[in-house]
Amino acid sequence: MRFLTRITLLALLAAAVSSAALAEEVNPGLDRGPGLAERIAAGLEARRPEDFAFAEQVAALVTEGRLPVRVVDSAFLWAREHAEGYAFPHFRRVVTLQARRLGIRL
Repeated sequence: MRFLTRITLLALLAAAVSSAALAEEVNPGLDRGPGLAERIAAGLEARRPEDFAFAEQVAALVTEGRLPVRVVDSAFLWAREHAEGYAFPHFRRVVTLQARRLGIRL
């Protein structure tokens, strides 16, 4: 009987952890300091008004749960590593391509 109780508790714990992870994926920690748009703009040194508008659009899609944050994070890191100089256009291109693959139009 103790064995079944332990298995039940472990199953409940696993369900709680996976549900918390899913919630984080859909709506990633919006209360962790600067918003996503500000982090994108600052981290990629946005310069033009179109860059800031694109960062806001991407952040809105993430907040709505339509664009996974992992897509934005991977594009952000890729642009910072591979761009020589101004990284934002590279970020825009990668996010646009990845979103298109997911059926999201930017």
